[in-house]
Amino acid sequence: MLHHSRTTATSSAWVIASAAALLCLLSTAEGGWVRQTSGTTNGLAAVAAGSTTEAVCGSYSYVQYTSNSGSNWYQASGIPSGADISDICWSGNSGEYYAVSRGSDRGVFRSVNSGRTWTACAALPTGTSGQARIIADGSWVIVVVWSRIYRSTNSGATWSTMYSGTETIRGIEYFSVMPYDRFAATTHSGKVLMTTDYGATWTQSQVTSTPLRDIVYRGSKLWVVGDGGKVFTSWDGVNWGALTSNTTSLLYAITWSSPGVFYCAGSDPAVIIKTTDYGSTWVQQSIPTVNNLLDIRALYPDGTAWAVGWSGTILYTSDGGDPGSVTVTSPNGGECWYNDSTQNITWSWTGNISNVKLELSTNGGSSWSTIISSTPNDGTHPWIPTNVHATQCRVRVSDVSNSATNDVSNANFCVCDRIAVTSPNGSSRWRTGSSQTITWETAGISGNVKIELSTNGGTSWGVTIVSSTSDDGSYTWTVSCPLTSNARVKVTHTTYTSNFGISAPFVVGISESETGGVPVVSDELRSTRPEPFRRWVSIYFALSCERDVSLTAYDARGRGVWSHADRFSAGQHSIRWDGRDRVRNDLPEGIYFCRMVAGDYTATRKMVKTD
Repeated sequence: MLHHSRTTATSSAWVIASAAALLCLLSTAEGGWVRQTSGTTNGLAAVAAGSTTEAVCGSYSYVQYTSNSGSNWYQASGIPSGADISDICWSGNSGEYYAVSRGSDRGVFRSVNSGRTWTACAALPTGTSGQARIIADGSWVIVVVWSRIYRSTNSGATWSTMYSGTETIRGIEYFSVMPYDRFAATTHSGKVLMTTDYGATWTQSQVTSTPLRDIVYRGSKLWVVGDGGKVFTSWDGVNWGALTSNTTSLLYAITWSSPGVFYCAGSDPAVIIKTTDYGSTWVQQSIPTVNNLLDIRALYPDGTAWAVGWSGTILYTSDGGDPGSVTVTSPNGGECWYNDSTQNITWSWTGNISNVKLELSTNGGSSWSTIISSTPNDGTHPWIPTNVHATQCRVRVSDVSNSATNDVSNANFCVCDRIAVTSPNGSSRWRTGSSQTITWETAGISGNVKIELSTNGGTSWGVTIVSSTSDDGSYTWTVSCPLTSNARVKVTHTTYTSNFGISAPFVVGISESETGGVPVVSDELRSTRPEPFRRWVSIYFALSCERDVSLTAYDARGRGVWSHADRFSAGQHSIRWDGRDRVRNDLPEGIYFCRMVAGDYTATRKMVKTD
């Protein structure tokens, strides 16, 4: 576990120590906690650091150091075979570290070159061997071995006894509250011991009935952690309050990073928890290991931190162990995307994420295929789907360096082919009453389509040909609609209504003869023949649909002289007028006008009668 001095690490030196059991070293790096290669499978019991790039850790007969934030770890020299390194600390002096063995040798070792080489300090006074802890603060070194506490003021050349009692000491901390320098220690029996006179006298308070493992002083408070996820704080070391830690793991270590920010590491199961509000709330962080953790150290103020545990594992973070987050913004459910067309996958993110992986599921997230294994984290990626036909699609975006940081579309979306109408097309001329086949390229997914007709080029869709029919690419229609030269057919998927196809303009009408000709597509007063006329004249008109028609002849003075009204079918018609008035009198030569009224349609043509 970690132990602390009043000097805060702000440069690049770290040290990690081991126990005989298999332990592992963890450190945090970009994208939350990431695992580093430690170079050992021995247990790593403690870690210490003087800066964000320089660190030291240890295991049985083994101490290693890094000068590049853990990219490489190197074995130190000077640690004798059999030394069971239990704890390491940074003294606060540049490059100076201390390590202690928990073996029968009770060895204390010192390095002045950032953990590269070590020399033995004077042997500790005779005493029981056991779990050992060490802290230092520039001018002194404190060593705990089981139920004894020793102090040196000359870099370990000589030692004096601060405590020799019955309590098994688990952690120790130094802090200064005027007018005294103070030391506080946690015990296996759940007590906290305190001295204000360098060990001449000790007071004790029973905090809990279970072991307390580590202690730190920050924010004018003492903080202790122990078994069962217990965290306690106290202003005076006498009265203690429990915090809710959000874990039941055995907490071995606690460390401070910046005001209000604390981390704890523990085991059974492995856990790292973090608070940013002085312990009001704790959040379990994502860690890439199941190995038990025994120590943790965070640096002020940039969020660099390390933790150590079983099996030689090392994790590192440079962002406070917060891996950041990604949030898929598109597609996020309900969209219909099309094969062979560019679609933009978009997402937002927080934290330090350099590259992301994009994946597609076509079965609602049960399995995944890779769209791209790594792309820069810029929030967007163009994707062209190919031969995907599924209605349960989802996209997953994940951090390449930490796949646990990911997000998935909130709901299913569709990928299919775009519907395209193939008939009618721009050259089609369909006669009312005839049987015609509407064809289209299907979406390639299950479901139905709606087919509609526009008679005004697509401005509105006033005719529903069929409200729902299978999306099988074909539908037979008996043409029944107003005649028009600007007809269009629209085929729309009934589930994914954004997927539709519209035909080119075509003609719906009545042909002037069975052999061909221009179809009738609207009501029209076409002509009067002959022109001029003597005895009779034929009035030619066409209708787009069956309707009532009124024909009236007016003289030049505007008087109605003849009329004919009847109901006519759609198509072309002609009515003959013999040039007489309503009482069968011959009308004189002159200018006459023929007016046609058919529903909303009105038209007038001039006629000239001669003798």
